[in-house]
Amino acid sequence: MIRWRFEAADANGRVSRSPLFNDPLNSAEYFGTIASDSSITSALPVVHWFVQNTAAANTRAGTRASAWFRGEFYDNFLVRIRGGSTAGFPKKSYKFDFNSREHFRFDPEAGRAEEINLNQTWSDKAYIRQSLSFELYDQCGSPGSESFLVRLHRNGEFHSINAFVEQVDRRLLKREGLDDDGALYKMFNRFTSGTSGVEKKNRKHEGNADLSEFVSAINNASGAALERAIFDRIDVPRQLNYLVATVLVQNNDNMAKNYYVYRDSDGTGEWMQIAWDTDLSWGSHFMTGDSSAHDGIWATQDYVLGGRNQNVPISPSHPFVGTAELPANRSWNRLIDKLYENPRFVEMFRRRLRTVTDEILADPALDARIEEMETQLAPDAAEDRVKWGQFGQRQSLGRAIGILEGNYLRPRRNHLLGTHLDVNAGSYPTPQTTSALLPAGQVGAPPIEFGSIDGNPATGSQDEEYVELRNPNGVAVDLSGWSVAGGITHEIRAGTVIEAGGSLFLSPNVPAFRGRSTSPRGGQGRFVQGDYSGQISARGETLVLLDAAGTTVATVATPAAPSDAQRYLRITELLYAPVAGTNGEFIELKNVGPVTLDLEGVHFTQGVTFAFGAGVSLAPGEIGLLVRDVALFPEARVLGVYAGGLDNDGEQVTLRDAVGENILSFAYDGAWLPPAEAGGYSIGVRDDTADWDRWDDAAGWALSSEVGGSPGLANPAEHGRAFEEWQREFFSAAAILDPLVSGPEAEASGDGVSNLMKYALGLDPRVPGQDGLPGLVTVGGRSLFSHRRPARTLDLRYEVQSSNDMVVWREETTSAGDPVDLGGGVEMVTIDGGAVEDTRVYRLRVVKLTP
Repeated sequence: MIRWRFEAADANGRVSRSPLFNDPLNSAEYFGTIASDSSITSALPVVHWFVQNTAAANTRAGTRASAWFRGEFYDNFLVRIRGGSTAGFPKKSYKFDFNSREHFRFDPEAGRAEEINLNQTWSDKAYIRQSLSFELYDQCGSPGSESFLVRLHRNGEFHSINAFVEQVDRRLLKREGLDDDGALYKMFNRFTSGTSGVEKKNRKHEGNADLSEFVSAINNASGAALERAIFDRIDVPRQLNYLVATVLVQNNDNMAKNYYVYRDSDGTGEWMQIAWDTDLSWGSHFMTGDSSAHDGIWATQDYVLGGRNQNVPISPSHPFVGTAELPANRSWNRLIDKLYENPRFVEMFRRRLRTVTDEILADPALDARIEEMETQLAPDAAEDRVKWGQFGQRQSLGRAIGILEGNYLRPRRNHLLGTHLDVNAGSYPTPQTTSALLPAGQVGAPPIEFGSIDGNPATGSQDEEYVELRNPNGVAVDLSGWSVAGGITHEIRAGTVIEAGGSLFLSPNVPAFRGRSTSPRGGQGRFVQGDYSGQISARGETLVLLDAAGTTVATVATPAAPSDAQRYLRITELLYAPVAGTNGEFIELKNVGPVTLDLEGVHFTQGVTFAFGAGVSLAPGEIGLLVRDVALFPEARVLGVYAGGLDNDGEQVTLRDAVGENILSFAYDGAWLPPAEAGGYSIGVRDDTADWDRWDDAAGWALSSEVGGSPGLANPAEHGRAFEEWQREFFSAAAILDPLVSGPEAEASGDGVSNLMKYALGLDPRVPGQDGLPGLVTVGGRSLFSHRRPARTLDLRYEVQSSNDMVVWREETTSAGDPVDLGGGVEMVTIDGGAVEDTRVYRLRVVKLTP
């Protein structure tokens, strides 16, 4: 390790330094690097750790240290041991707690971590149990820590092979797609208290009232009340995923500790468990001799006497382990016990466990992954084994991996896919317990139906709308990876199971669904999932249910009952980049229908902020403006003043009616028509009677013919023109993306005439020929170029150049006269290139103006 710092003193003797080192317990003292060691050939990531007081590093208080990992140096952070019973092992687990401004980057794609864990692997002769467990939790759809094996060097020498395990914290929550401000608790009890034996990790200003309420609501309920508590308070799919992953890897040390609970506090309000500390897994169990260091492997034991004296009944291998009747590790968990008390949840669990057993545990890809990890690890494991030795039986890495596969993985597959199947219940071999009654595997996509749909809630709040999916089958159906498309879009979460004859309610806002005053709502044991995108339009539309392969399972047409505002109110013109500045913006609205529109309650939810109050209406055919500054529009009917501003580059604009139904929701793009983005022109719709869903189409908009547009007036038929609009007329969408085909300098027809010149002349760029090219006319000794072009072309500039050798060209002073309207959308333009010199050749160059 090489460390350094910079110091400088001024004339008064005041010394400054870098790094600043302003806090000895929370800042770096030095910059640093390490000397490259070519002898390290490991396939594992290498963590170089430097510590002066090695004895202090092996204490709970810890000491300060430095580290180097993947090209970055970390100085003066805290290192200490971690773990419970494993802290007494020869090889320790360590926690690195980094300074607040120097967090650890373990993965360039995963951000930085405030603290990391380098866990011991001495108790696992196969080394891979912890990392493999977290991978499987993630595959099942349960949020889990990133974990991988690392080669740890201490003070320049090989120290050990450790399992890197990401801390469960805000960064992990965010990476897993969860709200990182949700309540997070580390649990040290059997779900018996919200205050004792818990450590709150964030939102500490709130106290533990939320957890205490959750614990009480679950533990003190039974029957229908328990069902309501489960489905109103728990993220059922993610909780199912946690439980089935726990069963697959047989992670039984999580009953009274080694788990977190998380609440989506500001969203659904739902809770779930998150896995932690998975070293006792894949057949390894504390109950062999009351020690984590043992060679016993349990994979099929639904009832066994464990412990040092073999006198403690436990059920480590039973799928329903964790209940009072089926304890693990001398313990059981009240949350798990209560979940399995509810028949609906049990049916969902059985189906989900069968699904992941088929798709993950029984998949040959798992065997291949284990072999891959063994190959990567083998040379380092041999070195680690020589240094640290082993407890019990001496095992090579290959032997230990073979035991994991032969004594756990294959028997576990048979136990779940044979012993515990419902069809084999009559031959279930363990009299002290009963079969888990796992169902047959789910084949294909069983029929699921659309049920009731409320697209127009009585309260007028679209947040309360919902779509029901019904399972008409006699067995539970796993909908993991299914989706709904059409007017709404939703990816159904992994772990979503509908019990036989049951329903799933999809919602754009789960708390709003549960707060409905009419059924279905919260307090009824409804299984609800959010948040879908879009809304069920009163205009009517088709919803499609797709299975995980994208095959249509069901469709439904929603009824059409649009409001008058949806039918007849349209945005007809936008000025988003006025010459006068932001205050010159406007949004033009028009009633294109036969009835007067009452605009009370009509409002914008995207683009700008505005809502109409009482007493504002538009008569049939009437036009009105929303503006930022009334004084700039003295001759127009101004309907109101909006807040915010329209984005010159383009954005989504959403206009809704009084009950929240979309009238228009479209995105405009400044690149559609560049003179409107920077030249002060407006854009107006070509056809204000077009279908409402055409407002997203660039071809439906045109430039104003004058700077500033035509606010409050009917859009004139004489629109301005721009090159981009002309491109869309002649080129496909794919060609427009290729400037070598459709760009201004390209020659689409290969005739030597650029696309820009063809645009200037109003010619088809795909057709060869040079008819219509401007010709030079000499009048009064001046060079005049005249040519026909489409009327109101706004983005062209002309340059007249001359040369006496056709090599070097001189730009002349150029002016363009006012275009002469020839009718039929065509005009004549004349460009004056100045006085003519007999010895020179003249040419006209067309230049595209850019915003």
